[in-house]
Amino acid sequence: MLNWSDLPFSRIIIKIVIGLVITSFLFASIGNYLISINRNVVAKVDDVKITFSDLEKRYQNELDTMRSELGQRFYKTLSDLDYLKSFRKSILERMVNRVLLEKYSKSLGLQVTDSQLRELILSMPQFQYDGKFDIEFYKSSLFRSGFSVENFEQSLRIDYLIQNQLIPAIQESNFLLPGEINAQNKLINQIRNVRIIEIGMEKFLNNISLSEEEIFQYYSENAEFYSQPEKLKLSYIELSLESLKKNVVVTDYEAKQYYFDNINLFFAEESRKISHIFIPDNNQEIAYSILEELNLGANFSNIAKKTPKESSTFNVEWIQRNTIDPEIERAVFSLKSIGDISSLIQSKTGYHIIRLDDVKASFTKPYSKVSDQVKEELKSQKAINTFYELKHQLENLAFEFPYSLNEVAQSINQPVYTTDFISENKYPEILKKPIVLEVISKPEIKQEGLNSEVIEINPEHILVIRVEDFKNKVPLLLDQVSDQIIMKLSEIQAKQKASIFAKKLVDSLKNTDEDVILEKESLKFSEVKKVNRTSEFANTIFSMKKPVHQNSVYTYAQDATGNVVIIALDSVENTFNTKSNQTIVNQLIEFNSVQELYTLLHILRSNTNIKYFDEHYS
Repeated sequence: MLNWSDLPFSRIIIKIVIGLVITSFLFASIGNYLISINRNVVAKVDDVKITFSDLEKRYQNELDTMRSELGQRFYKTLSDLDYLKSFRKSILERMVNRVLLEKYSKSLGLQVTDSQLRELILSMPQFQYDGKFDIEFYKSSLFRSGFSVENFEQSLRIDYLIQNQLIPAIQESNFLLPGEINAQNKLINQIRNVRIIEIGMEKFLNNISLSEEEIFQYYSENAEFYSQPEKLKLSYIELSLESLKKNVVVTDYEAKQYYFDNINLFFAEESRKISHIFIPDNNQEIAYSILEELNLGANFSNIAKKTPKESSTFNVEWIQRNTIDPEIERAVFSLKSIGDISSLIQSKTGYHIIRLDDVKASFTKPYSKVSDQVKEELKSQKAINTFYELKHQLENLAFEFPYSLNEVAQSINQPVYTTDFISENKYPEILKKPIVLEVISKPEIKQEGLNSEVIEINPEHILVIRVEDFKNKVPLLLDQVSDQIIMKLSEIQAKQKASIFAKKLVDSLKNTDEDVILEKESLKFSEVKKVNRTSEFANTIFSMKKPVHQNSVYTYAQDATGNVVIIALDSVENTFNTKSNQTIVNQLIEFNSVQELYTLLHILRSNTNIKYFDEHYS
C-alpha cells in the first residue's frame, strides 16, 4: 500500500525509483554492448551482449559519484564486500532493464531524431562555457572519459528514447477513478489529535558523571579531532579556457566567412509531428476495426482509449527522415495534410496507425538569426587554440624551473596566486578539489618544494602548484581539550539515558493508568493538538496505529539535539479538501507509472531470453 506519510517528497521518491530502473548512462561508455563481443560477456539479453568491461566502467563511474557525495564515509563503504557485490549486481540488473526498455521502445516505432539529439547535447551544461555549447570541450571531455563521440551519442539517444518518449507514453495511459482520488484525499488530509510531553536534555545532563579514565580513553581514540591542523603556504598558476575566452574578439567578417563555409550546419530538414496507435501482432482484427472507425470519422484520441490493454497510444515529438522504421517513415511522409490518418502499417511486432499532427518545412537559418551563435563558436575555437598553446608552455616551463613559478608565470603572462600559512579547510575552493589535495600530499611536492605537474581540474581548466613552506600538525594536550571532551561525552551519555527513560515511560503508559505514571514522574501532557502531515514529528505520529475504543496510543521521538518528546495519540479525524485533488491526481499518476514500468519490465523479462555468464551475477 502506498505510504503517504512521506507525501511532500513523493515526487522526489518517484524520480529516484525511475532512476533506479533506467539510471542515465551519461559518462559511462556502454555503447559497445551493441557490438558483438565474443568474450568477457556477463549477461546476454536475447542477442544483445553486456560485457564485463561495460559493467566495470559503469561500476567505477558510480563509485566515483559515491566518493564525491559521501566524502570520508565512502571508504567505510568500500570495506563492506557484501555491499559492493550487491551494488555491482544491481548495476548489471539496471543495464539489463535498459536493454529491455530500448528494444521495447523500438518495437513501438519510437525513434530519436538527429535534431532532437543535437538540441539535447547543446543544452547539456557539462559541455558549456559561459552558458554556450563548446564543441572542442565536448569532444575532449568524451575522450577524457574514455569513449568515442559515436558511443556517447548512441547511449544518450537510448536514454532520451526511454525517458522522454516511452515513460511519458506510459504516464499518458494512466487514468484514476473518483473513488481512488477521494480515498487518497482523506488519507493525505487526515488530522491526528495528540498530546505531547517535551523533556529537555538538561534533565539528563545534570546526572552525568565521567571518570578520568573515560575522558582519557575518548581523547586517545579521537586524538585526530583534537589537534592543531597542518598549515601550508601555497602558490599556484591557474589557466582556464573560460578566462581566456573573455579576451577573445571575433569580427563580423570572420563570422560570416565561417557561416558560409559551414552552411550545412544551419540547415534544418523537414520534420513532422505525429500521434501513434500501436496494436500487437495478435490483434489484427482489432487493428482493422480501429482503422475502419477512424476512416468513418471517429475521434482519434477517443478510439485510442478503447484499444486493448496490450496496445499503446501516445504522441511522438518531431521526427525527420532516416530516423524511424522505414515502413512507418514512408507512411508518415506520405500524409498530405494535418489531421490525415495513415492506412494500417504492419511491422515485425504488430500494427501501427499514424495521424499527422503538424509539419515543419525544411529551411536554412539566415545569418542574422545565428550570428551570435557563430561568433560564440569562433570565440571558443580561438580560445581553445590559445589554451592548448599555453598549456604546452606551462607543462614545459614548470619542469624547466622546478623551484619557482615566477619565471613560468612571466612567460605565459599569467599571475601567480600565493596564500599565507593556511589549513586545508581554509584553502581557496580550487585547491579543495580531491585531485589537487592528492598532489599537494606527495612528498616531492609537500616536502621538497618542487613544482607539480599540470593538474587537470577538467580538460580546459588546469593549474600548477607548489608548497612554499609548511607547518606540521600539532596534537593538542588533554588539558587543552578536556572541557570539549567532557561536553561531548556528556551529550552522548545524556542522549542514551534520554532514550532509555523515554522507552520505559512509554511502556509504562501502555500498561498502567496514565495519571498514576505522570504523577510519579512529575510530568504533564499538553492540551490536545491537531497535527497534519506537515507538522514536526509528523512521520512518527502518522506511523502510529489508530486508537481503538478511545484508548490512547503512545510512542516517543528524539530530535537531533537529544530532546525527548512523548506522544499520546487520542483520535484520528478524516477530512477532505477538494483543492488537493489535482496534486493528488498528478502524484498518483506518477506513482502508478512507476508501478506500470515495473510490471512492463516483469513481462519483458519473462518473455526474453536473459542469460548470466558470471557466477557472481547469476
